[in-house]
Amino acid sequence: MAKIRVLLTNLPDMLADIISGIVASDADLLIVGRVKGVFEASALVEAVHEADPDIIITGPGDGTAGLDPVRLLFAVRPAKVLRILENGRRGLLYELRPNCIALGELSTASLMAAIRSAEDVHGICR
Repeated sequence: MAKIRVLLTNLPDMLADIISGIVASDADLLIVGRVKGVFEASALVEAVHEADPDIIITGPGDGTAGLDPVRLLFAVRPAKVLRILENGRRGLLYELRPNCIALGELSTASLMAAIRSAEDVHGICR
C-alpha cells in the first residue's frame, strides 16, 4: 500500500512540528514538503506540483498575499485540504466537491482520521 502524502503549508513552526511528529508516528503517512511563512501563490503551486500530495494541511489565515490557499489549492489539483483553525484545536476538512467538514475538537486521533480520509481518493487522484 502506498503512503498517504502530506504537504504542510502556512503553519506556525510549533504547530507544524506537532503535526509532523504525529504524521511521522504512523508508517502509512509521509510528509512530502512544507511551505513556510508568507509565500507567493506561485510558490504554493510549485510545491503542490513537486510534492504531489494526497492531503494538504494549512494553517489559519492567508499566507499568499491576498489569495485564499484553500481556493488556490483546489485550482491546482485534486487533493484534500485540512485547515487548522486559529487556536490549533479545531479544524476543517475540504474536499474537491467542494465540501467542508467541521472536525470539531482536534486530538491526535481526529487529526489522523482526517489525514487518513485522503486515502479514500488515493487511486482517483493519481
